[in-house]
Amino acid sequence: MKKRIISALILSTISLYSNNITKTECKENKIQNVLMIQTDHELLYNYSEKNDVYKIKRPHMDKFSSEGVRFVNAKAASPVCAPARRSVITGVYPHQHGIISNQEDLECYQEVETLYDVALENNISKDDIYFFGKTHFSGDLNGSDTPQKKYGIQGWTCTGGYGNPYKSTQYKEYIKNNNYFGCSEQYLSPMMKVVDAMVPNGGPTRGSLFNLANMNIITGNIAGISVTPKEYHEAFFVADMAKKALENIANNKQDKPFMMTVNIWGPHHPYYPTEEFASLYRDKNGKLGGDIKEYPSFKDQFIDKAIVNAWDNQTNISPNYFSRSSWESMQSYIALAYAQASLVDQACGSVIDKLDELGLGDNTIVIWTNDHGDALGSHGGHADKECYLTEEINHIGLIYRNPLLKHLAGTVSKAFVGSYDVPVTMLGAFNLKFPDEQIFGVDLYDLLTKSIEPRKYGVTETHGHFSVTTARAVYWENYVYIYYNNDIDEFYDLDKDPFELNNLVYDYHYQGIANLMKQYLREWQIKTKDIIPLVNL
Repeated sequence: MKKRIISALILSTISLYSNNITKTECKENKIQNVLMIQTDHELLYNYSEKNDVYKIKRPHMDKFSSEGVRFVNAKAASPVCAPARRSVITGVYPHQHGIISNQEDLECYQEVETLYDVALENNISKDDIYFFGKTHFSGDLNGSDTPQKKYGIQGWTCTGGYGNPYKSTQYKEYIKNNNYFGCSEQYLSPMMKVVDAMVPNGGPTRGSLFNLANMNIITGNIAGISVTPKEYHEAFFVADMAKKALENIANNKQDKPFMMTVNIWGPHHPYYPTEEFASLYRDKNGKLGGDIKEYPSFKDQFIDKAIVNAWDNQTNISPNYFSRSSWESMQSYIALAYAQASLVDQACGSVIDKLDELGLGDNTIVIWTNDHGDALGSHGGHADKECYLTEEINHIGLIYRNPLLKHLAGTVSKAFVGSYDVPVTMLGAFNLKFPDEQIFGVDLYDLLTKSIEPRKYGVTETHGHFSVTTARAVYWENYVYIYYNNDIDEFYDLDKDPFELNNLVYDYHYQGIANLMKQYLREWQIKTKDIIPLVNL
């Protein structure tokens, strides 16, 4: 635990947060509890907007959106897992906290506090802080970078880094204790019947059974139909632990605030939904994805674009499987990705339903978000994300429900927000904040109550993924300017060109706006002490 002195504002509130903190001691107009749900690598660009071409069925997210505020200009701090996830617990950008890639041995900057540091330093008990699911705050694979080991808080995760929950003792006990959820084969981990895969020769063959527990970490471009019940999926396993914790809180009639985060590995690939969800994306002839229309940028020729837009880390494609030369060849794979998103939606929704069923929702802020997006099917038929900064991977979902703001239920905010605002909002519920010198994010409550002015612009950064690429995207009004260090810059009008097909960086009609946005970006680079060269003005 860090011992250094933090901001005077935090110190002035320490006396309010003793181990016997009660509801009446919370700041006026603030809520007692916080629940944050975070999914991984999700197709949410233009969710519920007119340009939502995915049309993924998410009834639980739809319901939650009707109860809260949906931020339509929410962006990832970085479109890569570990950098984005570190921002979700520190409130600053990757170049500020030190985790700039998924590299295994990368060390975070020890002087940068996490929301757990701040909460515990202010006497919020470790017994009232819960973390369930995937960490991946860094590339750490030795298991030390987990909230339980580092801070002694409640909950469960299998390891630091990415991990595979299906290898854990807790998961196997969950399956056994629930009598295998009626699965006659009594499998101890999910089994999928492989439909498609993008793997080198020697990988799983089409039609074979594939055991997810055999993966070192559960990531890889494999897709199939799960032959085990949906409850075998990690999303339901993690949700089950969170719901049991909520039941325990309610049954014990705790009068102390709690902070809980629920972190799902999905809908990140591999995709292995059950037929219940796969059937949502079959056409009238039973073909998976037969009705899924070609993504608008699928045939992108990358004219006047940075070369990284054409890169994809999934270059080894077995001749036994599909190529990405035609949309039809990708439809079944994409359908299974959509189906897994629907499965994850149901699991996440069950946690919110349990919170409300127990009567805890009336006093709990709930945030539903994801670390970054997914480029699947976009810009030439990507199978994954990479080091480019397209909207498909920069955009995140961010929905905020606060019982004190019921009059805003079902509304949309166009404020520029991002991953870094999530931990600031969580701490704000307890009248806490990060050290003044660390703060970049804002409390969404303050934003929505107009206690603070909205940002003029938003920024997303990348330091590469499977390659060394540094770039920054700055957003203002309906425009995005993308600065690629050592490559061509890009500039788009997202109202007229939401799928970024026509780079306007050389169009003289837009030079005034482009120059303004470069000034904003340079301002941000100086303010945040960016580690790459300043954008040229």
